[in-house]
Amino acid sequence: MSQQVGVLDITLKSNCDLSDKQYYLVKCHTTEGEVVLATALTDVLIGVLQNKPETGQAAVIRVLGTSKVKIGEADMSIGDFVTASASGKAIVTTASSAFIIGTLLETGGSAHIVEMLISRFKGGAAT
Repeated sequence: MSQQVGVLDITLKSNCDLSDKQYYLVKCHTTEGEVVLATALTDVLIGVLQNKPETGQAAVIRVLGTSKVKIGEADMSIGDFVTASASGKAIVTTASSAFIIGTLLETGGSAHIVEMLISRFKGGAAT
């Protein structure tokens, strides 16, 4: 069962309606102090959205600790390094161009919510 151990959450203004994107991956918007949904494995991911903000509201983002995260593909496993899909969900990657947001602590299938250890770094996992 997914849990969360929040060590550090930050708050930024939502640049768009994220009211149905709780536990999705987010990145900074080009407007300073604002956040949007991540849409590519090369995005510089900042964390996992913890609430359901509408445009202009405060978005709470988990940047350190563990978080629930919405996964976007079948058969994801404990220990998988994850990045963002085109829809902001967590997907497995080994691409050297990918920005890694964390490591899964649970297994799950498409659209499940599982626990992830947030550990941001650039570059795919060694194969």
